[in-house]
Amino acid sequence: MFNKLIKITFHDYKVMGHPVCLKHRKYPRGDFIFNLCFVVSKDSTIDCIFLSEIGEIPKLEGIIYAEFDTNTGPVIRYQYLVELERECWFLSGQSAKKRMPRLVRQIFKGINDNACCEQSVTKATSFYLKLCPSFHGKEPPKISKYMVPMFTRCPPPISPAQIHKMDILSQKIVPHIDGVRCIKEISNVIEIEADLVERCIQNLHFYGCITLVPLFMYSNTYVTTEKLHKLYEDVKMQQECLEFIKLNRRIGTAIITAPPTFPQIFRLYASLKTGYTLKEWVSRIAPDMLNFDVRKFIQFGLCRGFVRKLSVYPFCKNPHNESRIASFCNGSRPVEDIAIHYRCSPFDLLSLLQKHKDFVFISK
Repeated sequence: MFNKLIKITFHDYKVMGHPVCLKHRKYPRGDFIFNLCFVVSKDSTIDCIFLSEIGEIPKLEGIIYAEFDTNTGPVIRYQYLVELERECWFLSGQSAKKRMPRLVRQIFKGINDNACCEQSVTKATSFYLKLCPSFHGKEPPKISKYMVPMFTRCPPPISPAQIHKMDILSQKIVPHIDGVRCIKEISNVIEIEADLVERCIQNLHFYGCITLVPLFMYSNTYVTTEKLHKLYEDVKMQQECLEFIKLNRRIGTAIITAPPTFPQIFRLYASLKTGYTLKEWVSRIAPDMLNFDVRKFIQFGLCRGFVRKLSVYPFCKNPHNESRIASFCNGSRPVEDIAIHYRCSPFDLLSLLQKHKDFVFISK
């Protein structure tokens, strides 16, 4: 049950939390378990901690904190408290029993009165808590480490003053969001754990700062959706598309910036279809002759929703294949998800599987 959202209905109330167990030889039993629960009315539409429907600020009925010395009992995690415990033994220290009730009361009052809470905890640390109405009562969608973050609008070059206003983790991540690197690649470049980078990207995605598109690979197959008709009707979107995908090329001392015409680009979008990988498509249309960037051509369509990637689902057709990877290749998991498990590139994994006669591939 650790690291999962737990919801329990008890009489007229709904109790929500997130279990955790911290392990360290400093603790008497080798681990430390604590609990922070958020309590709302059973009839409330809120289903996640700090999430609510638009226009509704749920009234908290209470917040419960408890500590356990054994490995049993319902235990709830709160991420701020986890980090404080790891940094300065905030929960397991001698003064915890005095300061925790006061802290919980202040969080309770701040959220109920103002839908947010700013609370100083130590000399160097403060809590900044806020109800997030835009989730519509749902948890943030899971994201893959092989998703590529892109800014929702083409921003000007990020100045040092803009970066300075961000939190420390965002200061390191945002300069590397270029629409090319996936989350895992950004993690490798800045040398920060991929899970932390993923959490920060997820937060930026929640506030609408970025969008996420599949990792660009020439082995992918891309097709258009019914939304392509919107591109045909929207003149403003047409201009944005031509500006975004144009390729600046230098021939001698001259720079060629003339983009292709919209009729040419529209025909190219319409030619994306099942049965052709992007590599095969490029070999037929020769994009350099039209002076546009293929990567941006695909990314613009993905962001606007009139292009989608067909995911590849490996399936092991040999029932006698007892290898571990064969158990993952049951036709229900795309290559990207399996690649995350094996910590390798989706392209490398797909290439290896394609060489083996036991595997077939489903695109959908």
